[in-house]
This record gives sequence, C-alpha cells and structure tokens, in this order.
Amino acid sequence: MDKLFLTILNMSLTGAFVIGAICLARLPLKKAPKIISYCLWAVAGFRLVFPFSIESIFSLIPFKAHTIPTDIVMQPVPRIDSGISFVNNAVSSILPAAKPTASVNPLQIWMATGAWLWFGGVAVLFIYGVVSFFILKRNMREAAHIEANIYEAENIKSPCVLGVFKPKIYLPIGLSGQEKIYIVLHEQTHIRRHDHIIKFVAYFILCVHWFNPLAWVAFLLMGVDMEMSCDERVLKEMGGEIKKDYSLSLLSLATERRIIGGSPLAFGEGGVKGRIKNVLNFKKPSRMIIVVSVALVAVLSAGFAVNRATDGNILNSFIPMSMKNVDKEPHFAGTVTEVHDNAILVSVNEGEDARRSSDLISVSLNVKLKDSMTHFTVGDKVIVYYNGEIAESYPAQVNTVYAIILTSPDMQITSSDENISDIAQRVEDGLFVIMSSPLSSSNPQDYINEHWEEYENLTMKYPDGVLEYLLSQFEAGNFSGLRGQIMMRMCKDMLGVQNNVTDESLSPQEWYRQLSIISEIKLPDFKPENPSGVYDGEVDGKVYGGIFNSAILQQYGGSESGFLMYAPTIYDAFEESGKLKVFVTVYYEYYRLYGSTLESTGGAVIPGAIIFRSGDYSSGWEFEEFLEVGSANLPDGAYFGDSIRKLCVMPVSGNEIKGLAEKMTSDYANDARRELLMQSLKEHLTAHGQTGISLKKPDGSMIELN
Repeated sequence: MDKLFLTILNMSLTGAFVIGAICLARLPLKKAPKIISYCLWAVAGFRLVFPFSIESIFSLIPFKAHTIPTDIVMQPVPRIDSGISFVNNAVSSILPAAKPTASVNPLQIWMATGAWLWFGGVAVLFIYGVVSFFILKRNMREAAHIEANIYEAENIKSPCVLGVFKPKIYLPIGLSGQEKIYIVLHEQTHIRRHDHIIKFVAYFILCVHWFNPLAWVAFLLMGVDMEMSCDERVLKEMGGEIKKDYSLSLLSLATERRIIGGSPLAFGEGGVKGRIKNVLNFKKPSRMIIVVSVALVAVLSAGFAVNRATDGNILNSFIPMSMKNVDKEPHFAGTVTEVHDNAILVSVNEGEDARRSSDLISVSLNVKLKDSMTHFTVGDKVIVYYNGEIAESYPAQVNTVYAIILTSPDMQITSSDENISDIAQRVEDGLFVIMSSPLSSSNPQDYINEHWEEYENLTMKYPDGVLEYLLSQFEAGNFSGLRGQIMMRMCKDMLGVQNNVTDESLSPQEWYRQLSIISEIKLPDFKPENPSGVYDGEVDGKVYGGIFNSAILQQYGGSESGFLMYAPTIYDAFEESGKLKVFVTVYYEYYRLYGSTLESTGGAVIPGAIIFRSGDYSSGWEFEEFLEVGSANLPDGAYFGDSIRKLCVMPVSGNEIKGLAEKMTSDYANDARRELLMQSLKEHLTAHGQTGISLKKPDGSMIELN
C-alpha cells in the first residue's frame, strides 16, 4: 500500500499545481461563459486520477511528475526529485536518513503510518457519502410524482437531482408555476450534461485526495462553475428578459435553503449569492472574448495534461527505426570532430570496419533525424547506424543514416557484436533480481550482498556496454529510489579511479550531476632508458644486452589492460648447439593512469625460460620461444614443482641442469622483484613528465610515488 500511497502523493502534488493555476486562470475568464471555466476542471481531475501522461516540451508543469521516488524509503539519504534544486534541498533536508543499525528505515515508519491514515480517511469519506446518499434516497420515497422524472417533496427546501443512471428531479412544495419552469429547466440542463455523474466522480476523487486542501477548493469551485454555467444556459434558452424573475426565484429559495439531507452526493443548488450576481450581470459575450477564452483553455488544457519532458541525450538520440531493428544494421563508433547544419564529421575509432574506407566520415543528418536529436558538439562519442554504404571521397560520406547513438563524451566505446537492446535487457534483468530482496532492509548494500553473483556478472565479468547503459539511465532520469542507489554503486565500481566524485554521502542524482569521468593518460610500456644489471641482460659477468627486454616486451607488452611494467630475475643462461636458453622469473604488472591516480589492472609472477637461436647472418641472437610455467605444457598449481623441473633442462640435449629447479623454486616469493618494479615505475612516470602520482592499493588506500 506504501507504493500506492506514494503514487497518490505524486498525483496530488501535480494536481495541486494544476488546481492553483486554474484558480488563477478563472480571473481573466470572468467575462467568458462559465462553461469554459467549468471545462477546465476536467484537466485537474485528469491529473488527480491518472498516474501517467505523455511527456512534452510544451508542458506547463515546472516539476517532474514523479517528484517523490517510489522507493524513497529505501534511500540511505532520502531525497525528492522535483527537478527544482531549491525545492529538492528544502524538502529533502527534513526527511529522516536511514539508520544502518536499525531494522527499519525511519521513513518507512512515516510512510506506513501516512498510508494507513490516508486509507482511513478515504474509507470514512466514502462510507459517509454512500450512506448519506441512501438515507436521502429513502427520505424521498414519500415524494409526490408530478410528471416524467419530476417529484415534489415536503422535507426539502431546495430543489435537487438524485440518482445516477435514472436521475430524478425533486422540488420543494410551494413553488410558483414560473419558478417551477425555471428550476426544472435548470435541473434538466444538469441531467443533459451528465452533471449528476460528474458530481459523483468528483466526490470520489475528493475521497482519494481528501488530505489535499486544494482538492477541496477544486470540488467547491467546480460546483460553483457548474451551477453558473447551467444558469447561463437557461437564460440563453429563455432570453435575457427573465433575468430579474430568475434571480428572484434564486433569492426566494435562498431564504429557506438548508443542506440537502447532509449528503455530498445530493445534487442541490448552492452559491446563491454569486449566482444571482452572475445572472443579473449576464449578457451575451462578444465573439472576441469567446475566441480568446477558448484559446486560453486549449493552451492550459494541453499544457497541464502532459508531463515535463525529461532532459537526456546519452543513448537517447533516436531515429525513425525501432531500436530492436536498428541494432542489426551496420554501424561504427567514433568521435564528432565537426558539426554542421546537415551533417557531422566523425573520426572513426581504431579497429572499426568502416575505417577501411576512411578515417573520417561525413554523416548526413536527414530531416527526421534532426527533428528527433539533441544537439551534437565536437568531442561527442557516437555510434552511427547506417545502410552499409559509404561513398568514396575524403572525407567519406554516409548518406542513409538510421540512428546516431550519443554516448558519454568521456568514455571510449566501440560498436560490439552484442546489440544495445540485449545489453539493456541484461542490465534490467540483473537489477530486477538484485532489487527483489531483502525487502525488509533499507540498506542498498544488503541487496547487493544477497545477489552478489548477479552484481558481479554485470560489473566485473561482463561489463561491456553496461556502464554506458547505466549512465544513459541516469541521463534519462530513471534512477529513483533503490534502483538509483544500486546503479550508482555499480557505476562507481566500474569507473574505479575514473570517478571524480569522492563525497560518499551524495544521492544518486547529486553524484551523477557532479560526475566528470576522468580520462586515461596513455603511457608506453616500460623500456629501460639506461639499462644496467638485469635490464642489460647481465649473467655471471656476461652482458647479453637488450635481447631479454625485447623478449619480455614481446611476450607481455601491447596489452589493452594498460602500460606494462616488469622486473625480471635472471638465474642463468646456457648456450648449446646454436641455442641460448635464459632462465628467468618475471614479475609484471599493468597500470592505467587517470589524472594523478595510478591503478593496477593485473599482473603475475611467472617463472620461465627464453630461448634464442643464433642469427644466420650475424653473431647476435634471435628470439625463438618464451616458455612459461602456467602454460598448457607447464601447468602450475599442484604441478608447479614438476613444471619447474621440466623447464630446467638444456636447450638442445634436454639434460637436467642440476640445482637450477630448486634455486628458481626457492626464489619464487622473493620480494626484491617488487622493489625493483616500484623503483622502475617511479622512474618511468618521471621520464614521461608524470609527477605527484599516487598508486591506489587494492584496499583503497593510496601510496605516493613521486
């Protein structure tokens, strides 16, 4: 029931704004026919009843339709999201924060209490309305039938309409013949316009929104406009000369008028003073007043009936084709380098098939595309879906474009085999599972811990495209409540040190607003500037030069995981029949640099042997093979010792090299290689102009390097 109550609250907030606006709009509509003001209340009713509406840039509602997130009770720091900053801050500041040690979020208690109070109020008003209606109907049993659906009753002082499907008109006894004509015509007008049904519906809407004072204002003012518009209809049909007699009839009824049986559903006559004034001042409005009034009502109705459009541009520049179909079309990823009225110039990413035609492609913006797109700027990362045809020129041209997907400007992307809709479905399925339990907890981390496998699959095992999709959901505003908290944690885990926001107390909305993804600073793989010792291939006083470095770089360098750093230990080198076999243990690590933060992306300590052969035309050595413990032929784990012994043999004869296996095994855990690597890392950073760098450790702490 909490979610239903939150939905009602959101509708009531929107409805309250619309009601207030209608109250103001009634002022310039004073001289217009009252039927125009009466019709405006339908928009307020729509906003109070329907929790959904289409979005439009022409909406007159300045805040979001779902100001209160449906999962606000699950947020560690509850916040509303009206789209208006000062309103968000003012309201959110008084909401109680979650208590990690408590089994129930304080806001959950507030919400549950409010929901039951709301439901109790609805029940009381509904029962009161229905019971009083049937009591009044019972009291009308003795009414005398005059004609058709018209009756006279002794126990009423004011005429009324009673009933829904077969409404009856009840008149007080003692009316003159002329008064009866006026009143019957008035009540019949109500029935023809189905005002008796509208009154029932309006009352039930009031029951649902009983806590909203503006809903009561709307109910009363709608009744006033209903009666006055009906009076005007009678005057129009019978002529303006009856104004005096008609107003005297109203005055006569008012002198002895009382509430009709106490029933809010009894359709009686009210607001007599205002009605008399309106009748006496009635005159046929000019055509100009009618035209302007109708235009104003049309604009207000259209503007209040639609929701404020959600801003967004990531994965949100759409196209004439459905996303389901467009994913199957040829596409390429790149960066916008120029923006023109009818085209954008895209620098195609490395590795894309389209780059075979040209590294620069002019992408045509047809009319349909331009009408549905956000504005492109230089530096935007895009995926272009097209018909597969690239016109040869420089730059090349793509004229038939189905879609241009705009992604995060700070993120490098490629068009992968997995289409966008598949990624979206995978992420949404994962989020659904994660959010499913434990429902009793208000701590988002509890949901992640309980569904760690699903969380890990999205953030660690299969992250391709997931981050881009999650950021697109933030941009589209789809991050309320628990969903937003989990999405924020997923993004933080995938961004790592690329996340520039350090304040952990921020809500998902505030975090995303402050997010500016830190770009990677590309550094080359490590290669000693002035090699000495092991880096110069020195073994027992003999120097082999840089051939060992070249072999290690060939084996481990050029990785997409980052730039390579390595520190080897050279145990021995043996030459036999034109072969050279060098026994080493290599400690290597990959790093990425983001701003002033260095992050390790992986590494290993690998015992192995590098085999060279004698050059055919020189006295130098040529690389032939790198044997690693941990490969298929030299497995590690339980077979580690056997693999080391199998490795430690001569390069040609295969004879065992005594004592070498034991030496390599005992040295495997030697920390000297790590010290050498860290020293080399500092020198590598300095050599490439990177100072003030800190290394982020696995536990999140930082080590200053230089």
